[in-house]
Amino acid sequence: MNSFIILALLKLWLVSGQTVYAIGWAGHDDRLYLNLASAFLKHGWLGHYSNLTLAKGPFYPFWIALTFVSGITLLLSQHLLYIAACVIFIIAVRPIVSRPIVLLLIWTILLSNPMTYTSLITRVVREGIYPALTIFVTSFSMGILVRHDRPLKSLNRWSTGLGCSLSAFWLTREEGVWIMPLVLMVIGLAAVRMLQTRPIDWRRLSLVCALPFCIWITVLGAVAGINKIGYGVFATVEFKSRDFLEAYGALSRVMHANWQRFVPVPEETRERIYEVSPAFAELNPFLEGDIGKGWSYNSCRGASICNDIGGGWFMWAFRDAAAAAGHHKTGAAAASFYRRLATEVNAACADGRLECRSKRATLVPPWRDEYFRPLLSTMARAAFYLARFEGFDAHSVPSEGSEESLLLFRDLTRDRLSPVTLAGRFPKQAKFDDFKIAILGYIGKIYQIVMPVFIVAAFMVYMIRTALMIKKRTVTRIWMINGALLAAIIIRLFIVSMIEVTSFPAICPLYLAPAYPQLLMFVILSFSSASVPLLD
Repeated sequence: MNSFIILALLKLWLVSGQTVYAIGWAGHDDRLYLNLASAFLKHGWLGHYSNLTLAKGPFYPFWIALTFVSGITLLLSQHLLYIAACVIFIIAVRPIVSRPIVLLLIWTILLSNPMTYTSLITRVVREGIYPALTIFVTSFSMGILVRHDRPLKSLNRWSTGLGCSLSAFWLTREEGVWIMPLVLMVIGLAAVRMLQTRPIDWRRLSLVCALPFCIWITVLGAVAGINKIGYGVFATVEFKSRDFLEAYGALSRVMHANWQRFVPVPEETRERIYEVSPAFAELNPFLEGDIGKGWSYNSCRGASICNDIGGGWFMWAFRDAAAAAGHHKTGAAAASFYRRLATEVNAACADGRLECRSKRATLVPPWRDEYFRPLLSTMARAAFYLARFEGFDAHSVPSEGSEESLLLFRDLTRDRLSPVTLAGRFPKQAKFDDFKIAILGYIGKIYQIVMPVFIVAAFMVYMIRTALMIKKRTVTRIWMINGALLAAIIIRLFIVSMIEVTSFPAICPLYLAPAYPQLLMFVILSFSSASVPLLD
């Protein structure tokens, strides 16, 4: 136990040399989370309604506010959450990996994950807690499977933990569905094993199959209900609301005169839609004016799309234009506007005024045959990027923004901002910070060199175990968990690659952040499975 604590404290000491990479001008990202956190502290919820209030999941702003109240720094709170997630993972796998030295090795590998202290994660972004939440959801699911025959009190704790962690996970980012196959595969095997027991304990089965999802649905319903009361829209995030998705889908289904990759609704297409949709025409002065030009500048800088508004930015330009036109005074008003716009555009598609694809309600760009081959090659590139821990850099990145905006970062995070001048530190402190960051850099380089070899070896072990189990016609718990982890990693790679191919560059540590701990889990458990009997 002392070794576990010492390693955790060592990591906390090393990462204490890092500072917050503040981006004061990121009003739709970093600064948005701080604004919402400030609203939590002042009003107990998300504050006054605007087009940004319900744009992103509320859990990370809530975490920032909770951290502020606790009196600790934001970066420290995120590392403590990750350590807590690693503790739950160790407890979860202890029944199937009982040797202390192996558990200590697992703890060391997962705890030292370099992507928890790469420079991009020192931003005020939700990826700071997303890997930890991913471990929580995965670990609680595993805990249920390996303890499905334990007393109800123990099973209840793991089921409740899964329900709570899944809720936090879902309210942090909008694409939480990617982890559901893992949860369903692991919980499904636990349920099958319970059904094989005679007599069937239906109370135990309900704890596994119903309780986590009841908690999850209740929490999401409560958040959506609060938003309905406060803002007039029953949704946790407006980007997932039916009215907005139908409006965006209606715009993106219109055929382009000259298709350009990464541009979902090009200018020439917008001009044709303005003519048939009075609702969309109201946005013309803004989408073709300063708002559109601003987002075109961002897409030029982020995706080299300089003659229009790129895919990762158009949805924001669309909502900003709707707000500028006065349609985001309340959530209900915004929903009504998007509903009217969708009706008008879909009607123009139906009567032939616009040439369109099939009706859709999604942010995902329409599929084109041109995407197929790039998607396969991009998934391979993303897999190599993930396996080699590319993009890692522990060094601080200079903060950006006005003095006022940077003060907001400093005050709410309670952290030092980068770059920290020598005038703000004692010379000895500066020397120690550089020393700590250098050590973090060496750890990251070790992962970059060693892990690709171990990943290949772990996959080979998994395939050999798969062949043996097919021959024996049996399924072990650890094999099923590994299969679920592999499925989750592949799904994450697919989502990131789809974004990369259709919308904007997405192969980076931020979007792959939750896949790194799952990949480390897969490697660890694959080697551990070699000592597990095939009749587990």
